[in-house]
Amino acid sequence: MVLVAALAMPAAAFRRRWPLAVLASVLTVGAIATFVRGGPVPLVAVAFVAYVIPHRFPRRQALRVLAAALLVMVPAGG
Repeated sequence: MVLVAALAMPAAAFRRRWPLAVLASVLTVGAIATFVRGGPVPLVAVAFVAYVIPHRFPRRQALRVLAAALLVMVPAGG
């Protein structure tokens, strides 16, 4: 889980500048880590980054992005 934090947190620092790219990278790392090991840390990192999406995009686009994020994280969480 330390590796997940080491990979996710530097990316999260850029969440306001490149929210979609950062969300995609954190989702990828989080989904892999959750699938392999489990635990809440990857989900917390995704939620931390996903918080910015509704503030930066129109409502419909934000809903599509967040729905896609859920589709990635729910199966990985098992």
